[in-house]
Amino acid sequence: MPPTVIIVMGELLYQNSRWANADQLYGLSAECVLKRIIVGLEPSCVDQATGDFTNRDHKKHFEQSLSKDLWNHFSINFSGRLARHALPNINGFSDWDIFQRYAHERHFDQQRADSHRTATMALQNLLQELFTDGVIQ
Repeated sequence: MPPTVIIVMGELLYQNSRWANADQLYGLSAECVLKRIIVGLEPSCVDQATGDFTNRDHKKHFEQSLSKDLWNHFSINFSGRLARHALPNINGFSDWDIFQRYAHERHFDQQRADSHRTATMALQNLLQELFTDGVIQ
């Protein structure tokens, strides 16, 4: 599912005050955007037959451990190629984890969803800029 579809679904949930569900979709969308940028910058990192990453280091999620974190991996390995583009300096997902989908909704509020929503939109804008400027195809 394309990241934009996930964002639209997240926005519908957000508008209906479904903070936990929206928050989860914002995180998933942001992961998808970063991975799409990685593929655009380094097409050879994907097996053409399966669509899977050939580099295990790209098979990451946002995690609390820096050595396993997708944002940290992306920042270290790809930010130099994006010097003319505004990559957010701060990891907007340092408190987000894929396994939070199992957490009770009472642990989520609008403030938390807002922070991840803002970070997701910034990454989506970056992806659009990269397409528009011809950096990725």
